[in-house]
Amino acid sequence: MFNFTTTTITTRRGPRRIVVVCPTDQVLVGRARLELIRGGHQHPQTLAQVDASIVEFVRSQGESIDVVMMRCEHESGSWGTDPSLDPAASQALVEFLLDSQCMLYRELFDLGVKLFIHVETQPHDVQLFRAEMTSRAENDPTGRTKRLRQRVAFFSLGYARALERVGDILPSIESQVAMRETESWN
Repeated sequence: MFNFTTTTITTRRGPRRIVVVCPTDQVLVGRARLELIRGGHQHPQTLAQVDASIVEFVRSQGESIDVVMMRCEHESGSWGTDPSLDPAASQALVEFLLDSQCMLYRELFDLGVKLFIHVETQPHDVQLFRAEMTSRAENDPTGRTKRLRQRVAFFSLGYARALERVGDILPSIESQVAMRETESWN
């Protein structure tokens, strides 16, 4: 379902390793998945198989991985939510997907990843996921979701431009992470 590659970028603090995740199929998450969720057939108690494969790839690298970049549109495939869903259905779907993805982010950050960035994302998905992350951060008294939101980004930017941006923003994120090293994600 996904292809993994690694690349290195140079920041003002030196080289940083990135895992790039590319879909190998056309995946449009929509009504069928929402019905499974509403029927109680899926609940994000554990990492989804796809998310677990990302964690395992990062873990297998041996060396530190600084960034995971998910390319949602790629010549080999795409990943996104169905834009034809009504707003309430889209919201319900994104809430569920973000429950699962937050577990993924925490696992990766525990492995030393500093940033997870979704790029080449459809504009409607950028809007939905950003809004849900912001809402969760504002309503989380523990502050954990706010810390996650600071290290997770959703962009419709192309891959090349996103690599440039990561090189610019990663040093400040690394500083924030260093200040919070003793805080737990759980």
